[in-house]
Amino acid sequence: MADAEKDDDGKAAKAGGLMSILPLAVIAAAGTFGMVWFAATPQPVQVIPCEEEVKPIDPEEMAARAASYVSLEPIVVSLAPDAGADHLRITIALGRPPESPELTDVQFLRLRDRFIERLRLTDIDLITDPMAMPELKASLLDQAHSTLGDDAVYSILVTDFLLK
Repeated sequence: MADAEKDDDGKAAKAGGLMSILPLAVIAAAGTFGMVWFAATPQPVQVIPCEEEVKPIDPEEMAARAASYVSLEPIVVSLAPDAGADHLRITIALGRPPESPELTDVQFLRLRDRFIERLRLTDIDLITDPMAMPELKASLLDQAHSTLGDDAVYSILVTDFLLK
């Protein structure tokens, strides 16, 4: 046992315990630091030029983008027996000008009543056809304009649409 010394109990003790662990700890710490450093460094951003011509945004689209949205309570409408579903549950959000005053309770109730009326009168094919959603939204927007005025609502968002 040339490389080991005997301790007080007569057991062989390895020489250089701390000296052999210290370099391993330094290497592990440096490796961890390197991984964190390179993982946290953001990758360079490559700018890809747009090949399409950028179209100017028309004023109506700008108004719709700047609108603040007000969500209405869900509306449930009974459907005709031949519709393939018993009920339509729809939730609508109104895109309104940001500076416009809040709608009163009476305006909400009148608008809700008119939306239910419009949905009940709408052809069932328009409700059940997924490709007809823009036409249905246009119909609801027309109803909102006739109820609240042309400048009160810019756009309609359908946030929930469920046929049961």
